[in-house]
Amino acid sequence: AWSPSNETQLATGADDNKLRIWNTDTSESRELVGHEGEIISIAYSHDGITLVSASIDGTCRLWDVTNETQLRVFSGATAQVHHVVSSPNDGTIFASVGHDYTIRIWHGYTGLCIREITGTSIAEGSELDCDMLAYSPDGTVLACGISNSNNELWRIGLLDVNTAECVRTIDIVPDVGEPYFVAFRPPIPTEATLLSS
Repeated sequence: AWSPSNETQLATGADDNKLRIWNTDTSESRELVGHEGEIISIAYSHDGITLVSASIDGTCRLWDVTNETQLRVFSGATAQVHHVVSSPNDGTIFASVGHDYTIRIWHGYTGLCIREITGTSIAEGSELDCDMLAYSPDGTVLACGISNSNNELWRIGLLDVNTAECVRTIDIVPDVGEPYFVAFRPPIPTEATLLSS
């Protein structure tokens, strides 16, 4: 993941359970150690000050990138955590999903789980995908993958972050295959934005 505030800073997670913060100009790296299993997903906060990581050890961890310290461990998941995303408009909020098929929205500084969302809370007999998760550019919607219990029907669900209500579903055409990732397109700069930058 690229730092949003430092164009020469790149973060990686690896199967040796370590995060590394790289300087792309010098190829030097700093290690962040704490996870007890391989790191599957990482995301910077929108200001680039903190980094959140997800691991097969069932935890998410919040790190201060500047002084290389672990700020908090989030251990509410009951299985491997596969994906983590930071809110684009609030540096203290992030969401995770994993092999317990539950989306959790976390407050990074207090450590509280603000909300839990399961497939059955969206539609009866549904299950969440353990990898698909993305915030909309304005941070008000989470996109996720939803399937029925037999994995025969796939949908993308658009969830209201504040209420956890599924405001819309998008059916995946059957012959397209099982989806693995989801992402929103960033906002397109307007002419006025371009002229003022």
